Amino acid sequence: MESALLRQQMLKHTIERALANFKKVGRESQTPAKIQTRISALHTAWQQFQDGHVAVASLTSDDLKATTAYFQEDHISLVEDCYLVTLEFMNDRLAQLTTRETPNTSALDTSTRPDHQAKSRPSLPPIELPPFTGNYADWESFRDHFTDLVRENPDLSDHARMHYLLSSVKGPAYDCVKHLTSKAENFATAWAILVSRYENTRRLLDRNLKALFALPPVTRECAAELRALYDNVKSIVASLKGLRLVG
Repeated sequence: MESALLRQQMLKHTIERALANFKKVGRESQTPAKIQTRISALHTAWQQFQDGHVAVASLTSDDLKATTAYFQEDHISLVEDCYLVTLEFMNDRLAQLTTRETPNTSALDTSTRPDHQAKSRPSLPPIELPPFTGNYADWESFRDHFTDLVRENPDLSDHARMHYLLSSVKGPAYDCVKHLTSKAENFATAWAILVSRYENTRRLLDRNLKALFALPPVTRECAAELRALYDNVKSIVASLKGLRLVG
């Protein structure tokens, strides 16, 4: 366990230093590509920290947790706060650069495109997607629907996927990716940002465990109640498998 805690400490230091290191680069040297690279590295470090936290927590007894600074000082929450502050700062800077470099892009596209090209441009196929507003409880459902209907749809280009993504997120979820234009090359970055923000293993694990323990007991021999219990447990186990916490 000591090696796992040491690795967590190294990742914690990396995430905590990310903002200061980013500011050292200087605004004049920051480009959208460089910022996206740092955002991607920040996402990776945070995901590794979350995975490591799950592993450390499973290896540590309750008695040991009571005497270990990592748990007593709630390092997972401290690192999460630092990660979110850094991510928001980088996203704001990226939004400033994107807005400055590509003003009125959509207006330019429509005004300079010949009418016959605009008319011949194929329309996107209708796809009904539930809007995602940034509620963690809705993330898994949105992620699975979007993956099935859009991300793994071989008939769609990344440009179309980006269009559907921007059209399907609202509120805080939209704020995460609103700085990105609907260009094809931005789709992978936008999806990675949402996954890193909302694929929060700790929150999803807590939600699934609360749902499991909140299931009403079956107090009588009733096929309908047993079937409902079975379906609910099966759904929760499937969610846990998606988190790679259940084999």
